[in-house]
Amino acid sequence: IPLVVKNAIAAKGKVTYAGAALEKHVAELAGMRLQRPVERGCVATWDLQRDLWHEVIRAFPGLVPSKTTLLVTEPPAVPAHCRRAMDHLVFDEFGFAAYH
Repeated sequence: IPLVVKNAIAAKGKVTYAGAALEKHVAELAGMRLQRPVERGCVATWDLQRDLWHEVIRAFPGLVPSKTTLLVTEPPAVPAHCRRAMDHLVFDEFGFAAYH
């Protein structure tokens, strides 16, 4: 079953919602600062992307990275350094089975 999660973090003071929690607390998002790790289709803030994926894995205990394939969208002709960074995050840090 496909799982779609918002790739953003909303924060105000000590209250933070990330990934799937954004859907559950949409009424509380007014006045919060929204951060997205992606700019113009490429990941620009890798630490934020890593934090979001950690949050998704924690929020869905049945998600086992080594048995999960990711579908990652990106613009055509993405720079090679962005692709290498994505490979590192997907395989080395999280141990996902594959991504497309």
